[in-house]
Parts: sequence; structure tokens; C-alpha cells
Amino acid sequence: MHPLLVPSHQNLVAPADLVASFQEFAWLVSASVGEYVDAWAEAGHSLAETDAEVGRLAALGEAVAAKAEGLVAFRLLAVDCSGAQQWLGDKAAALRNALLTWQADTWHAANVAAVEQFEAIVARLHQAPDSTEALDELDKFVEKVDGRMPEFEGVVAESRAVADVLHGAQHELAMEAFETHWRLLRWPLDLAGELIEVRSQLARWRGRYLSQLKADSAALIADLAELQAEVERFVTLGDLKQVDDRTATVLDIENRLNSYAELSELYGNREEIFGLPRSEYPTLEDIRKAFAPSSDLWKIASEFARSLPEWLDGPFTEIDAEAVAADVDRWWRSTAKLGKQLDKEPLEVVTAVRAKLEDFQVRGGQAVARRRWCK
Repeated sequence: MHPLLVPSHQNLVAPADLVASFQEFAWLVSASVGEYVDAWAEAGHSLAETDAEVGRLAALGEAVAAKAEGLVAFRLLAVDCSGAQQWLGDKAAALRNALLTWQADTWHAANVAAVEQFEAIVARLHQAPDSTEALDELDKFVEKVDGRMPEFEGVVAESRAVADVLHGAQHELAMEAFETHWRLLRWPLDLAGELIEVRSQLARWRGRYLSQLKADSAALIADLAELQAEVERFVTLGDLKQVDDRTATVLDIENRLNSYAELSELYGNREEIFGLPRSEYPTLEDIRKAFAPSSDLWKIASEFARSLPEWLDGPFTEIDAEAVAADVDRWWRSTAKLGKQLDKEPLEVVTAVRAKLEDFQVRGGQAVARRRWCK
């Protein structure tokens, strides 16, 4: 039979086979560039897997071009494949470029964050300590940074590996990304140099603050000696008429004692920072013991002197009888104890206060009764 007389359906077998051969690229038709990249990012692929995928997409474009000639001639017809090949090749290239762009953007963001972290570290290293505590914090920070150097080197190595992938794929980088990458590559060496310099400064600062601590400790000892002499004079004073002045002195001495106690604790903590034994300040406790009876006496005298007019002349309805009785009983018991601890003029004050308390218990009760009657 003459070839021209072969049934027409036989003439379509070869074109159908050509169409079937392009089915391996069918997924490119429905693929969304944005969804493809989002899915890849969400899957958490490794850099090696991303590099392999970039290579696969590049090979896919070449495979499309090699699948057939642009114009394929068959019996009685010719098929133009060039348009479909161009579209499929462009789609594969678009996916590849989008994947590389995502990798480059992710890489640049990580580089920026790393550089900012390094800059923050250096800024902290450059903060001169203004106290022994700040010196200790800086010393600990230096050791912490030094311990993280392998981590930082790993960050730089990862950045370099990504850069190699992008370079191998001939992906064009923005100048900012390129410059940030090179800044990052210098950081481990620069940071190591900063640590050496700061350690040298720490040694000088340590000597300075240690000398200051010794001077501060000596000053505290001198201040305590001065306060001890002042307390020794104060505890001999009497004269109940001077209760306001005496109470003011009590408050002043107590404030100074508390301040000196805080300083002793502070200096002890600083000595531990320097690896020294904590200094003891026995004078501080000696002063507290010697001062306590006189302090209690003048506080009681002041409280009673302040409360008595309110009880006798204040609004009757505001008097809390139970509270009054509790205060009087507390003062009576405390002064009885103080009478055994004090002598001479302070003992005279104790006696005078107890006499006034006793008088109030008698006459004060009568006055309150009269006021109740008048009401």
C-alpha cells in the first residue's frame, strides 16, 4: 500500500509519543513559584539539599531543551515544540532563581543578625567598669564570650558555605549583602583581638579597685572608731528634758550604724570577688551592744512624751484603751529591764520615766474617767 494511503490514526502515533515524553515536566505547569519556595523553607531543608535542588532545577531546564528539536517533522505534519520548551525552561529557571533568592535573603538576614551580635559584644567589652561589681561582671562576660568562640566560628563557617553555594550558582548578590558577609568573615579574628585587649585592661582595673577597696576598708575602720567614741559619750548622758535632742541623736547614730553595716557587707563581698578573706569589723557589734540600752531608753521616753498629751487632751472617741494599756505595760517592762543595765544619769532618766508612767496609771485613769463622765 502506498504510504499516503496509510490510515490517518497511524500517522498520529509518533506525535502522541512526543507529547507523552514531555509528561515528566507536567508538574512545572501547575507549580506556583511562591508556594514552592514557602514549602521548601517550611520543610527546613539543609544547605546541601538546597544546593542539590538548585542543581536539579538547572538540569531540568537543560532536559526540557534536549527533549526534542524545536520543530519536529512527522508524516503529513510538523510539531513546533519551541514555545512549550521555552515556557517550561523559563518556569524551571524561575523556580531556581526564587529558591536562590530565598537562600540569599535568609543568608543575608542571618549575617546581619550575627554582625549586630558581634558589634553588641564589642560595645559591651568597651564599657569601662565603674565599680568592683561591674569589674566582676565584665570579667565574667569576657570568659563567656571566649567560651563561645567556637560557636561564632561555626556561624562564620556556615555563612561561608552558603556564599559558596550562591557563588557556584552564579546568583547575583546585592552589594549590601556582599559587604555584610565580608564584615562577618573578619569578626572572629577581630573579636579575639578585642578579648586580648580587654583582659589587659581588666588587670589594670583590678589593681585600681583593689587599692580602692583597701582604702575604703581603712576609712570604715576609722569611722567606726569615731562613732564608738561618740557612743561612749552619749550613753553617759541623762536629763529627761533633753528627750527631743537625745532622740534625734539616737536616730542619727542608728542611721550611721546601718550605713556602716551595709558598707561592711559590701566590702566583704568585694573581697570575695578578689579572692580575699572577708574582713571582720567587731567594733560594729561592740557599738550596737553598748548603744542598745540608751537607744531603747530614749525611744521609750520620746514615745511616752508624745503620746501623753494625746491621751489626756485629745478627742476621747479616738482613744484606744487597749492600745494605751499595751503601750504602758510594754514601757513599764522595758524600763524595768533598763534599770538593771544602766547607771548614773541614764538610770536617773529610767527612774523619772517610770515615775511618770506610774503617775499616769493613777492620775491618767482618773482623768479619763472624768472625761467619760463629762461626755
